[in-house]
Amino acid sequence: MQNSILPKKLIIFLLTILAIGITCHLTQARNLVEVSDELDTSWPGVPSGHTIIFRTTEPIPAGGQIIIRPSDGDFYLQPGFDHTDIDLATSSLRQGPYQERTIATSVSAVADSVAAITGSSSLITILLNTSSGIASNTYVRIKLGDVATAGETGDRFLINPPSAGSYRIEFETRNASSSLLDRKDVMVAILEPVTLSTFMPKVRSFGAPSGALTYGTTETIMSLMTNYRAYCRFSDASGTPYQLMTNDFSYTGNFYHSILLTGLVGGTEYTYYIRCLDYDNVADLDDYIINFYVEGEGEGTGPSEEDNEGEGTGAGGDSGVSGPGVGGGTGGGGGGGGIGPGSGDLLPYEPLPGPPIVTFAGWGYPNAEIVLLKDGTEEKKVTADGAGVFKIEITEITKGMYTFGLYARDLEGRTSETYPSTFYVEEGTKTSLTNIFLSPTITLSTQEVALGEKLTASGQTLPGSTIRVEIYSLQNKDAKTMIETIANASGEWSAVLDTSALPAKGQYKVRVQAFHTDAGKSEYSKTVNLGVGEAVQTGGCPNGDLNGDGRVNLTDFSILLFYWQTDNNCADQNQDGIVNLTDFSILMYYWTG
Repeated sequence: MQNSILPKKLIIFLLTILAIGITCHLTQARNLVEVSDELDTSWPGVPSGHTIIFRTTEPIPAGGQIIIRPSDGDFYLQPGFDHTDIDLATSSLRQGPYQERTIATSVSAVADSVAAITGSSSLITILLNTSSGIASNTYVRIKLGDVATAGETGDRFLINPPSAGSYRIEFETRNASSSLLDRKDVMVAILEPVTLSTFMPKVRSFGAPSGALTYGTTETIMSLMTNYRAYCRFSDASGTPYQLMTNDFSYTGNFYHSILLTGLVGGTEYTYYIRCLDYDNVADLDDYIINFYVEGEGEGTGPSEEDNEGEGTGAGGDSGVSGPGVGGGTGGGGGGGGIGPGSGDLLPYEPLPGPPIVTFAGWGYPNAEIVLLKDGTEEKKVTADGAGVFKIEITEITKGMYTFGLYARDLEGRTSETYPSTFYVEEGTKTSLTNIFLSPTITLSTQEVALGEKLTASGQTLPGSTIRVEIYSLQNKDAKTMIETIANASGEWSAVLDTSALPAKGQYKVRVQAFHTDAGKSEYSKTVNLGVGEAVQTGGCPNGDLNGDGRVNLTDFSILLFYWQTDNNCADQNQDGIVNLTDFSILMYYWTG
């Protein structure tokens, strides 16, 4: 059954219900109306673009001001924020079209400008030009960060507060004498990322800068994202353990990490090796690499033929292959004097980004079929090797937000629980999810026994794993009976379950989890129903507990979203053949948090 992607508006509606007390509440203020602030990322501690729209009541005269004041100490405005990081446009209709106004380094008769106070006590002031203001009842649209693309694309951001919650941003309009005209406060919600699994592989991505920086660049912001809260460090030597690295990122401790690099020299290649420490004090064991090159004088400028004369090393035909050229050179390319764009590994011009690459790697079962789903549709299949190791790489993908699902099918045709993960892929990036330990498969020799009878549970997993079988009652989920066994060299396992150890007749559930010295702890397997002394109840995962952990919380909500608009037997709480709002309502009724 194919998933259909949950409508964006409905996701927002459901998350709003879940995030009790975190709503987009507009406080009463003087006159500004229809105020909204749309963040393109709502994770804590990450940089986000803002699209702000409001309607004026009082006209803003020429020379007037628009002020954006984030709550003090919560948001952080990156150093270097200037007129290139903001767009200002107006329209008579909220839906547009909008007419962009010119923003420059300083105010003039035709250009607006921007003054910014950066850091944690930030303030952004837009100064209108001296000849044209903004009329009353006009819709004003302001874009901050990389969503500002009217002139140059913005590269400085307002970084979200480090913790989830509701935060205030004030908007004001003032006249040329700085007297208040209109104002309004808006509350924005910062939410923890919702994941569809209790275990999510750690991913470092979106490293910057890359490619070539133009001649004359002496400083740049180096940054990366992690999908886990972490403290990151860097070194210029590969293989350096995190504990021995001495260079900390200046902005770190959350999902986004950055530092201002200064003293860059033209004609030089820079490579930094990055490792991070998560909140459980577990450090990365491999390097994440950021590599870039600062152009030397004359590289990529394409001067006239007279400027090409002189002596130097390298031939024009090999331009740019191994780095900056030396001397004047006579070649028409870049190797003999840095002339022209050149070609090769270190281009004077940064190449256009290629399509994204997404890689999944980990452990399944020996020679098992590993199936990758993209938004509920089968995308690719591979076969694990004889040791159970697998790797899947997809390249035919465009940038965007995707939900991936990964499961294994053993040699008996049994399948693991689907391992889901949702994330955004960007052009020119490679995202790797590694150390995935897929859950074991499980089947019971029978699903109905008399109290005191024995049955057999069996399945397949990574060879040599310790298998823990859990049996628990729907009437008392905290009382669990556990049995352990070891998987053989083929990954096959079996265990005899003696129901005489159970407290009473009733409905039970059986699931397993694998533990391995190299792979760690797997996800839980699918849950199998067992009737002891009575007929087994078939169908669904009752009372909203979709992962069978005895609680109804965000994990169950995430599973419900993954199977939205499908006929998944577990998520379909009322068994009407479709996962929809009715099932969501049932899950909310049994919510435990």
